[in-house]
Amino acid sequence: MYFCLKSLVTLPEPYCAIALNYARQMKMEQNAPGILYQRRVSAEHNLCNDLYPLHEKVFVFVDPVVFPLSLVSALKADVECADPGRDSMIYKRRVLLHTMRAGLGKKCQVDQLSQSLEHLGEELALHFQDLVTILEQRTEDGPSDDNQYKTRLQEFYQDILTAAKDPSCPASQAETQLPSPEVSFHVWTKEDEIWNELVNFALMVPTDRNSACLDEDDLKRTSVVSTVSTDSGIEGDMPISELSSIMLESQGGPEEQSSSQSFNRRPCVRCPKAGNRMTLMMEAIKGNGGYSLTKEERNLTARILVMGDDRTLGRLAKTLHTIRKREARHLLLTKRVNMEMYYIPVTDQTLSPVQEGVPEDMLTLARYLGSVDPWYDCNINGLGAMILKLAQMKSTQSESSDPNTFLLDIISYYTRVSQRPVHLPIYSVKVGLNCAMIILI
Repeated sequence: MYFCLKSLVTLPEPYCAIALNYARQMKMEQNAPGILYQRRVSAEHNLCNDLYPLHEKVFVFVDPVVFPLSLVSALKADVECADPGRDSMIYKRRVLLHTMRAGLGKKCQVDQLSQSLEHLGEELALHFQDLVTILEQRTEDGPSDDNQYKTRLQEFYQDILTAAKDPSCPASQAETQLPSPEVSFHVWTKEDEIWNELVNFALMVPTDRNSACLDEDDLKRTSVVSTVSTDSGIEGDMPISELSSIMLESQGGPEEQSSSQSFNRRPCVRCPKAGNRMTLMMEAIKGNGGYSLTKEERNLTARILVMGDDRTLGRLAKTLHTIRKREARHLLLTKRVNMEMYYIPVTDQTLSPVQEGVPEDMLTLARYLGSVDPWYDCNINGLGAMILKLAQMKSTQSESSDPNTFLLDIISYYTRVSQRPVHLPIYSVKVGLNCAMIILI
């Protein structure tokens, strides 16, 4: 396969670029078995390490104009069905197990290693970091000293077996299948939702939080702490009940008297508007905020996948144009986040055709992409009607049925394998109408 890819390098673009990329990956995998698996899982699930600090995430945005609200919940369940807990220790254990099997071959006792990894405890993170160091050094050194690399890997394997606390306990079944990437599902109702999610991703805000309204303990900034007050601060504007309770002299000691005359107001945080998001990001970059951007340039990759028709792509073009205008004033987000756009054409013409009997063609851009890229036409263009049918089948089934991972597998395959970008120009058009007033007598 490697020599076949080398022969494809003589072909014109884009085949030579794709063949060269895969040939390099195969050569890297031959030199350090397990390196591609380790990098993929580390990037998609944010396994913290210093040698490979890349982080990738998939954002799925569906257009509610195309998807009926009755099918949205079923579609979300199919997209977010895998790994609900997302425990980082599980992924690190998979990386260790897969790398040992790939590097040692028959010398690796899979069942015994799986038991040892499951009972390592807190030392699992240290062994994961050591393994990443070994693989990255092997990649830098090249194919030289192959015996030394295998000897080092064998010593690392023996250290894991001896470091297990209780290897005699039964372990779960060994799992080394490549897990699905981290995917977040969104119904695209607001135009600024893509911008907001990218800001949260750049600031490393947890998925259940929103950078538009952060708590005081998270921000750690005294400049935004204020007090909620419904009165003007004048005694005459206060309710009589509160005023009388303050003015009455306490019958107790001085401590009770001081406590009765004190105002107890709960401090809160001002919710910054969408226009103030840039200020929050600038303060985070300077190190004043609780959430700080990483120092590495463009080590974050946001894969934005939209599902819809030509109208959805029009909204996406408008959103990208707005992001460009914001970044033209302050180059902050695109300096650290690498944005990649993916498109799965979905149409509702089969569900709600036009009344005249001839449905309007709303997938012209999808056919254009299919004519430019045969791979896209073969693998992605035929999913339009299938996704809606799967969502309908899911909505009619019971909740106890097993989740269908077909759509998640398609998203994972599309975002991982596609390598050829298609550049489309974005225009901003302003249409003006000159209306003449007609007076009928």
